[in-house]
Amino acid sequence: MKKRILILLLLLQMAVVSNLFSQNVGINATGSMPDTSAILDVSSTSKGFLLPRMTTEQQNAIILPATGLAIFNTTLNTVQVNTGNPLSPSWSTLTTNTNTNAWSIGGNNVNSVQNFGTTGNFDLPFITNNTEKMRLSAGGNLGIGNTASDGDNAAKLLADAGTSSYNVISGKGDLNNYLQLNIKNINPGSTASSDIVATNDAGTDVNGLNYVNMGINSSNNITTGILGGANTGYLYSTGSDFSIGNASANKNLLLFTGGIDASNERMRIDNDGNIGIATVSPSEKLDVDGNIKFSGAFMPGNSAGSAGNILISNGANAAPKWTAFATGNIAETGSGVLSIAGGTGSVLGNGVSVQVKQASANQSGYLSSDDWNIFNNKLNAGNSSTTVVESFGKTDNFGIKSSLTNPTSTPMLAI
Repeated sequence: MKKRILILLLLLQMAVVSNLFSQNVGINATGSMPDTSAILDVSSTSKGFLLPRMTTEQQNAIILPATGLAIFNTTLNTVQVNTGNPLSPSWSTLTTNTNTNAWSIGGNNVNSVQNFGTTGNFDLPFITNNTEKMRLSAGGNLGIGNTASDGDNAAKLLADAGTSSYNVISGKGDLNNYLQLNIKNINPGSTASSDIVATNDAGTDVNGLNYVNMGINSSNNITTGILGGANTGYLYSTGSDFSIGNASANKNLLLFTGGIDASNERMRIDNDGNIGIATVSPSEKLDVDGNIKFSGAFMPGNSAGSAGNILISNGANAAPKWTAFATGNIAETGSGVLSIAGGTGSVLGNGVSVQVKQASANQSGYLSSDDWNIFNNKLNAGNSSTTVVESFGKTDNFGIKSSLTNPTSTPMLAI
């Protein structure tokens, strides 16, 4: 009790001036009146003002801390002020004794690396117009327009455009070279890949539905299937129809392999819908410059025909037709030899004739002048001999041969 009285007397000796009408108090050693704007005006040139000191645990245990309540946090070595309210306190740091340079809103002149952020296991929100716009989570994930998560498979950068803009991320540059958006998985593992994925509203990482994936496997990838293998690139969809094309008028869709030179083009679909394979100027719906190999049936008019049928043209802009082959007087007289026998019936059908072309010299696929005359004279003379077109021993060359080995047989031409 005596101690308290002594303290009170000491305070009085320090010229405690109290204005009961204005209800403000001044504590000083000079007897000065308190500032009219302060409920308590404490001044000294030799002593300071000592706030209550406590740990973070003790600070958080304060019951219903008033807005503006200040303490010195000994865990963080900072002055903390409750900028929230008693039911939902939010302790903000005013200063720290470990760094005498406060961050200025106009910029800071520093001569070494400085830290900006939290020293406890707390997120760092960024606000404008008194509303949070961005947050750096305690786990190091950044959320723009939405709160970043630190859960499983959390995004390191989450950008949420909300309902006010269709631009989520926009990248620009001004460089006389290629400008890229690069996603690189540096892991060379056997199942590693780098992927860009677009997912619709019904697709998730769990259900694996309705997404488009463009990616490339690692250099050591050993997965199998159509997308598997080292360095395999791919583009595919798990949605419904998958559209690929060129929406520009009078332009083509090109496919190439082996390089990006013009000579590496393998196929194109032009603006008229013509498909060209090994040609850059297709003139028909399918224009192929090269051989065509069939492992199945050729089906004009959706018909494969029957065995032994021949394909007959129906004229321009009409599908050809499979037609039964009329053998007439053609018969096989030996292995690979067809004989045309005499008679009144036509060989290939009503009104159809067989013609053998004449050449002025030995030429592949033709009869020479001399051979033609021999062959023609024998037929005109009614010679009952056998006239044979045979090889001269040179590739693709043939001539006429006369034989009387069977004088009673019907004249024939053996090819």
